[in-house]
Amino acid sequence: FFHRVDGRPHLFLEYVEGGTLDDRLDAGRMSLQDCMTFALQICIGMEYASSKLGLVHRDIKPQNILIGRDGAKVTDFGLSKAADVADIDLSHSSAPRRKSVDMTQLSVAGAITGTAPYMPPEQFLDIRKTDTQSDIYSFGVLLYQMLTGQVPFKADNFLDYYELHANQAPENPLTFNLDIPLTLSHLALACLAKDKPGRPKNFTVVRKLLEQIYWEIFGKSFESLDRAAPSIQRLVGSALSLISLSRFHDAAQRLYEILQIESKNFLILKMAVEVELRR
Repeated sequence: FFHRVDGRPHLFLEYVEGGTLDDRLDAGRMSLQDCMTFALQICIGMEYASSKLGLVHRDIKPQNILIGRDGAKVTDFGLSKAADVADIDLSHSSAPRRKSVDMTQLSVAGAITGTAPYMPPEQFLDIRKTDTQSDIYSFGVLLYQMLTGQVPFKADNFLDYYELHANQAPENPLTFNLDIPLTLSHLALACLAKDKPGRPKNFTVVRKLLEQIYWEIFGKSFESLDRAAPSIQRLVGSALSLISLSRFHDAAQRLYEILQIESKNFLILKMAVEVELRR
């Protein structure tokens, strides 16, 4: 949340203890339970980001997924925000590239535009053509990796990665893990369709399919903390940020949400009264 300390603006971020999804993958093949849980949590996060906030991530990968006590969290929307400010046509740019940049990442004028093993074919050519279905492709790579322990394509340089993503069909995940349900394998491959019309339309569709598969595997519905009522901590952080920005009407709404959860929280009640007096 945002707050001023000694007159200077500070942005406070949640500390997530537990490392990244990349760390979990390095530790060995994940259980089907963990794969499904993380996949659904990532999907729910992206569903909110795309449908509620209108964001396209453009860099979904294990390093950008934090694993905390309450599961997987999608982070690092920096590329999405930067690209919205000034999208770059990569197919015609003659801007110099930094020699120090890993060639599995593309750099134009110093701006990283994606990570090659996880990029959809269209993102290699023109970042302006990326949308939610582009993120679904990257999610498909992530799902494939969680299920099999490896990404669908491996190459030594950026151009070879583009050729593979654009033209080569991935191996069926069942080739590497016979314990994967056929419906889950089909979903991973559908997300990896070369052309957007072949992919699921949005993350809501993907989430519903994953929930159905979860039920088929475990015989129960998936319960996510991410879709539960917002935590008191998050609501307080939001309220404090809004107060610091002098958005007292919105801050009051957040405080009333907290009081609906904890009606006898006298500290919050006191804050709500003070905010009302400043509106």
